[in-house]
Amino acid sequence: MKVIQSNEKETEPGQFITKVQDAQIIEDPMLGKKEVKATYYFKGTVQHEVGKELSIELSRYRIAEHEMMNPATQEKFQAKWLHAKAL
Repeated sequence: MKVIQSNEKETEPGQFITKVQDAQIIEDPMLGKKEVKATYYFKGTVQHEVGKELSIELSRYRIAEHEMMNPATQEKFQAKWLHAKAL
């Protein structure tokens, strides 16, 4: 997955919100070849470089949807957040 953004959370110094995107080409019998993208967010103590490829094994995480708002447009959307599963 490619890092799209990684910014320090204003209310929690030392914590970074990182946005990653996975893009795959699928072959659909009706639509033909189609690019499918999925975007995920996670919070951690590491700021990742934009454009960097991260190897993320989704089975190690619980995916939860949380409402977020785009600060530029004030539009609300459901974001997919990665939460580490307990070992």
